[in-house]
Amino acid sequence: MFAAGLALQRVRERPRPHSRPLPAAAGSVGHSYETLATHSHHASATMRDSVQGFNGQLERLAELALVLLVGAMLAYARPLPAVWWFVPLMLLVLRPLSVVVATFGERLTTPQQAMIGWFGIRGIGSVFYLLFALRHGVDSRIAETLISLTLWTVVASIVAHGLTAQPLMQTYTTWRKRSRARRTSNWK
Repeated sequence: MFAAGLALQRVRERPRPHSRPLPAAAGSVGHSYETLATHSHHASATMRDSVQGFNGQLERLAELALVLLVGAMLAYARPLPAVWWFVPLMLLVLRPLSVVVATFGERLTTPQQAMIGWFGIRGIGSVFYLLFALRHGVDSRIAETLISLTLWTVVASIVAHGLTAQPLMQTYTTWRKRSRARRTSNWK
């Protein structure tokens, strides 16, 4: 599936020789999916868009299932005292620092680095790493601590990032528009 996704992402339309693109559709409806999917000028882009849409739906379903799983597992995670310093340390210090190190030399703006540092890598890989550690024989006391710290960090991340995603993205979008407008006005 991953390889197919990479291939589709890199597909370039290669229309048949001597064929013409479809004329602009009349009205706002446009051409039907079947028309676009079977026309040599539009088939590869139509297929790529369809597969990406389907993958996006699968990703949201998997994310929902994992969030429900974390919620169910949280009943087994005691709120240890270390949670109160560990979770903020992870979300507010270590992840942003790791982004600074990982993106060094990438010419990112400060707002871009801040957004990446706050939201981090999308996903729930921490649970997989936790399960890997548990499967390979971690001592039971350490396992209890790992479960607690991991699950409470994931839950805090879900809540914090869920609450801040929309306002931060709006702020970032506004900043980008203003920055672009300033650059355009400086060129004139």
